Amino acid sequence: MNRSSLFVTCALLTACSVEVQRDLTEEDANEVYAVLYEKGFSPVKAREEGDRSRYSVSVSKADASRAAHVLSKRGLPRTREAGWSLITGTQSFVRTEVDERVVFIQAVSGEVANTLKRIPNVVDALRPCS
Repeated sequence: MNRSSLFVTCALLTACSVEVQRDLTEEDANEVYAVLYEKGFSPVKAREEGDRSRYSVSVSKADASRAAHVLSKRGLPRTREAGWSLITGTQSFVRTEVDERVVFIQAVSGEVANTLKRIPNVVDALRPCS
């Protein structure tokens, strides 16, 4: 295959694909990609423009609806709990000792929920502190 036909093939494949998920972490993108590939799709994982740490996953237009259904059934991408970002992302100037304790407990709860969600076959982990 010469360069021009390779370029045309790539252009056609790009034009005929649809993002089924975007703004994903690499871990989430890999999981989405693996599930779609396992189900017989031909997914494409790509870094998003502007933010090199975020990814998108695309499939052909003809498969987009089916792929979205598969991902929905599998609960993908998984929701992420705030975790430690609760502590570092505060907007309050002054916190009381009780505020600090509540935020700490919520952060630990979020981290435990995120860890449990990484276990195979775990769809979701409930948090009683919400």
